[in-house]
Amino acid sequence: MKNMFLAHKQQLILHTIICFVSAGIQVGVAFIYQLLTKTALSGNVETLLIASIVALLYMALDSVADFLPRVTKTKLVNAIMAKNRLKLISKIETISEYEMVTSDKNTYLTKLTNDFNIMENDFLKPALSAVLSAFIFLFSLFFALRLELSFAGIIVLLSLFPLLSPYFAKKLLAHKKKSAMEAQNDFFSLFEELIASFITLKTGNSFTKYNKRLVKSSTKLKAAKINFDTTQGLTYALSYFLGALAYSGTWIVGAFFVLYHKIELPDLIAMTTLMSTIAGPLEYLSSSYTDLVSSKKIVADLLDYITLDHKDVSSSLVSIDKIELIELKKVSFSINSKKIITNFNYVFEKGKKYAVTGQSGAGKTTIINLISGIYPLTSGQILIDGIAIDQINPHSLYRKLAYSPQQTSLLTTSIANNVSLLHDYKEDDVIHSLISSGLSDLASHHLLNEIIGPNSSYKLSGGETKRLEIARALFKNSDVLIFDEPTSGLDEKNENLIGELIQAFPDKIIVVSTHSTNKTFLGAFDAIIDM
Repeated sequence: MKNMFLAHKQQLILHTIICFVSAGIQVGVAFIYQLLTKTALSGNVETLLIASIVALLYMALDSVADFLPRVTKTKLVNAIMAKNRLKLISKIETISEYEMVTSDKNTYLTKLTNDFNIMENDFLKPALSAVLSAFIFLFSLFFALRLELSFAGIIVLLSLFPLLSPYFAKKLLAHKKKSAMEAQNDFFSLFEELIASFITLKTGNSFTKYNKRLVKSSTKLKAAKINFDTTQGLTYALSYFLGALAYSGTWIVGAFFVLYHKIELPDLIAMTTLMSTIAGPLEYLSSSYTDLVSSKKIVADLLDYITLDHKDVSSSLVSIDKIELIELKKVSFSINSKKIITNFNYVFEKGKKYAVTGQSGAGKTTIINLISGIYPLTSGQILIDGIAIDQINPHSLYRKLAYSPQQTSLLTTSIANNVSLLHDYKEDDVIHSLISSGLSDLASHHLLNEIIGPNSSYKLSGGETKRLEIARALFKNSDVLIFDEPTSGLDEKNENLIGELIQAFPDKIIVVSTHSTNKTFLGAFDAIIDM
């Protein structure tokens, strides 16, 4: 975690310096009030006018002192967040295809939203704000001790009263909040059950009977909420009282110090002002400490997760220039001890087209995912031109292999970028790929920059989306083309069109998984592998 700050050492040092200077300026307001009081008591109007001008100028400086730490804090926080977001993206890039396919995708979104939000708002911001609060407290305490030692000690003791608020709040609210949440959960559960059982209750003439249960639960929730809110109001009142006790106590004690000539009235004004700059930072440091402690574990786990393991194994893997033969020898694959494929043997040759058919769960998608290097073998071998697939550099493999998943992923970008998958392109090559894949309507220079994708108003039909995958394969010009259910959801006309397009690919290894029984479509293949 320390490295997170050290990576932005210069910004951290600047923020610390700005906080140090700003704290001194903000605490100095106490002595401006002391100066104004002294000059007012002197009876000299001219001196008071000069002091007033100085005070106004100082207040302007105080505003700057309040603003600058906010700027350096937000710049440092956002610099750290931006770097860690990039680390998360880099981490995701290292995740294996199999892990991504089989994992819960919400895990990564949760890290980007919940965990990063906690890092920013519950850890970084409080930690960096605490720097200013600590300096303000130390400056205030130092100057208070310089003015009057015993009075300063009393101020510090009085400043501790507001710190009791969280303790009393926890004692008073803990049980009542739990009761209110339980009552709310009970009501929500009953309401959810009502919606789920609506037809059953209506046809059974039981809706009114069930409604009585909801009324009873709602009444209980109302009472629990009133109890909680009333108690919470009491804690606010108690907190206000403790704060007022500290502030008023300073004035009362200070009045006695003035009465017995321990301090003068201007010093009392300064001391009561310092009271707020002692109590305020103390209260903030106390509350932020809770946030920091509770969020530290989450932040540490997140940083551990996004820290990359820099083991570079790519140098020990083989790069390939072409793929002409794929051999599966005694290939087996299991998930959670459940056998999906057992001792499967087959040879895929250049220039031939293969349809992998079978019922759902027969292993069609598994076979093409194994050939694509997405799934790891449980046992057996997959050889690409005699080289074991796990010994081939994945980047090298995917330069020669085009994979089309069942669900086409459209990126929110131009048609051309979707075809090239964000690689550099020549417009003529993109146009040729679109025309060859049956997307002539999109194959014009003025449409190539049209934005498509889930967040775009320009929508492709289901058939166009499937053909876009073929356009991608054409553009990539790979030796192996693998399609998972490319005709899923299409009518017979579009299915036959996809078959014609696949049939037109020359000198490739083409492997297609399909549940189709359309004889015209299946006629486009040289071999049918029935799983």
